[in-house]
Amino acid sequence: MGLGRWRSLLTLAILLLAGPASVAQVTWLAEPGRGVGPLILGMSREEVVAMIGAPTRISDISVGQYLLGKSYQYNTLGLDVSFDIEFTPQGTRNLDFGYVTKFEVWGRVLKTRGGVGVGSTLAEVIRVFGDTSISSGRVGDPLRLCVLTNVFLDASTADVRLYMNYLQQGIAFDFSSNGVLRKMTILKTSECWRVQS
Repeated sequence: MGLGRWRSLLTLAILLLAGPASVAQVTWLAEPGRGVGPLILGMSREEVVAMIGAPTRISDISVGQYLLGKSYQYNTLGLDVSFDIEFTPQGTRNLDFGYVTKFEVWGRVLKTRGGVGVGSTLAEVIRVFGDTSISSGRVGDPLRLCVLTNVFLDASTADVRLYMNYLQQGIAFDFSSNGVLRKMTILKTSECWRVQS
């Protein structure tokens, strides 16, 4: 069992002894590609609820008529925990069980090891996580796009927003039009995209 798993189990034991009300008093780090404090990507709903208690609100995650998962909102932490839906061996959906697919941090309580959190500037994020350049290996190799950057108009607020996804690091950032971080997402790491030159 790795050191990170032992740390998570120790934190779980402390939280269970102290009770869910003490969660907001714990100083946790948002760790790219891993999780938030003792919560890690791939945990079950039962494990999350055992650690930090019942959510403030539960919402469906869907596209059109298709239910993809559940989101548990924890207002005291400023955190949404997204779960997928488990499919049984018979192919039926188990809506009461799933595993953590991502953490969305929208409150100002949680920060990364480099101090980045909601309210940080674009310049601070780039200082800690790197620029958005396209990298390549040798001459003739395909270009590698390791940070996906999108600029879009949020129709609900008429706000132009910037979204940056650091694929290999497992973290994404959503900025408002003034360059201030409004939400960060902890997710699984993935490979850079290869782009033909």
